[in-house]
Amino acid sequence: MEGRVCETYLTLLPKLGIAIDNSLTAWEAYIAEVRQQEDFTTIISSESDDSATKAKALQHILFTLPLRHEALVKSWGDPKLRSVELSETCDRLLAQLMKYPDGTELNACYDEVIASKRFIDRVVAVEEETRECEDRRSQVLRSLKAVHINLMEVRGDGELGAGDIVALVDAMEAVGVSLVGLEGFEVREDS
Repeated sequence: MEGRVCETYLTLLPKLGIAIDNSLTAWEAYIAEVRQQEDFTTIISSESDDSATKAKALQHILFTLPLRHEALVKSWGDPKLRSVELSETCDRLLAQLMKYPDGTELNACYDEVIASKRFIDRVVAVEEETRECEDRRSQVLRSLKAVHINLMEVRGDGELGAGDIVALVDAMEAVGVSLVGLEGFEVREDS
């Protein structure tokens, strides 16, 4: 068993709580930052029809929403999930936006594609779905924290078993809670 850290399930439980707390704190900080940003509807509802507003809307579609999706994918820690990949055309458009943030030369593209009701509805739907997924992630992490608190109470009653810890670790791994620093541990009964 070289390279494995043996811990009793009683000493491992508080460390798992710290890992859950760290994930929850980091996710809540991320959500607070994201929710301070303007959403697509707010950006396009501006009475201004200038190039800078159009560029901001395009940046939101091409940069902000894909980044939020990527953050969700990474948070779950599932290698099977894939981040959104922009097409080559979108990549070039994003590069142009970054080069000319005032939106010059983008009016035609915006007016033909972005300003259609159908497109706007799709972007708003994607943004709402992303927000729901972000909220769901928050709820999952809070539920995991509640499970940990309950296990700490059971531990205090002296009725906690190693199987409870294994189940908690499995749940943590399933939702992408980082177990950095706890790799290679082995749960064993107290002697």
